[in-house]
Amino acid sequence: MSKKILCIVGPTSSGKTSLALSVAKLLNHPVSLISVDTRQNYKNLTILSGKDKPTVLESRISYHGADDLQADEEQNLAIFSKKYKKLIDDDFKSGKQIILVGGSGLFIKSLTSGLDLIYVPKNNSLRSEMENLSIQRLQEKLQKLDPITYSQLNNSDIHNPRRLIRKIEIASNQGEHRTPVTPERYKYIWVGLKISADSLKSKIAERISSRISQGVLQEVDEFRKKHLQISPQIQTTLGYQDICQYLDGKVTMDEMKERWLIEELNYAKRQMVWFKKQESIIWYDESINRSDLAKKIVSILNENS
Repeated sequence: MSKKILCIVGPTSSGKTSLALSVAKLLNHPVSLISVDTRQNYKNLTILSGKDKPTVLESRISYHGADDLQADEEQNLAIFSKKYKKLIDDDFKSGKQIILVGGSGLFIKSLTSGLDLIYVPKNNSLRSEMENLSIQRLQEKLQKLDPITYSQLNNSDIHNPRRLIRKIEIASNQGEHRTPVTPERYKYIWVGLKISADSLKSKIAERISSRISQGVLQEVDEFRKKHLQISPQIQTTLGYQDICQYLDGKVTMDEMKERWLIEELNYAKRQMVWFKKQESIIWYDESINRSDLAKKIVSILNENS
């Protein structure tokens, strides 16, 4: 078997996991499917984070990336990259086909390229100094330290203090902690799924209603009562704060659903902006039959190098 890694990417609600599982079932050898979703990494909040992990899988298919972390553990690129790069190497040695699937673009990039900046360690003293500064002051500091990085930030990043502080932390690093960029050892097959704006809005609205029917309100209520300390990643999970406001009587059900929908749509747009920069992705829209696409992908994976 050649060293090909299948990467299935795209916006939320585009059917990535479903396609990945279809491909895995068609292959005639062991498969290691890695879900690259920073929220699904956390235990609990199964309904809210939309974990699509099947309850029953063939023994030759292993599923990774869900329920790895406790509520108060912080996820970061360095920990994620080291853990799953080792898993990929080990699974390839045992003859497994690797499938990466998810919408967390930077985390997928950490597995598919030599992203050395993720190894710049935390600087607690710098963070303490920065955390009380205004957004404007953080922007000014980063622009002075690293104008190129600053110019490449999107609107979300440039108004996110946590991300700005991390960029300042990296820019302030002198480089002694960075690891060299390693050459690619694998061939990456990139498949992108996209759907129209109308379909996306409809699918997300349906998914929100479905999660409410499944008991997501009770799930979040029980979760926050049980966990007094939670990671920043959970706090920013789409829908979490909206549900909390509803449970606290600050917004109505309709207001909560509308805010959640807007957050999901904006996130999907950011995902597409990120992935469109990846030139090697072959995009497929909703018109293609997913069963035929799965067969096509299997054929590509089975080709000789």
